[in-house]
Amino acid sequence: MSPPSAANPPPILSFAAEVKFRLLAAEVGLVEEGGQLSQAQLDFAQGVAELCAAVGDQFRSSSASSAGDLIRAYYGPVPF
Repeated sequence: MSPPSAANPPPILSFAAEVKFRLLAAEVGLVEEGGQLSQAQLDFAQGVAELCAAVGDQFRSSSASSAGDLIRAYYGPVPF
C-alpha cells in the first residue's frame, strides 16, 4: 500500500469500524480509553482486516458473495 498523498488519499473507514478499532486499541493498551488512533494505526487495522478478508474470499455463498466481502463491508473503507 502506497503512503497517502493528494493523489492517493487515505481510505475513509466507516464510523462503526473506526470506533471498533479504537475500542480494541484501548482494550489492549495501545491508546488510552477515549483516545484517538493515528492514521498509521487505522491503516494497520484496515490492513489486518484486509488480510482476514483475503482468507474469507475462499468461502463463497450461493449469492456469489464471500466471507471476505462481508469482512470488508464491516471493516474496510467506505466505497465512493
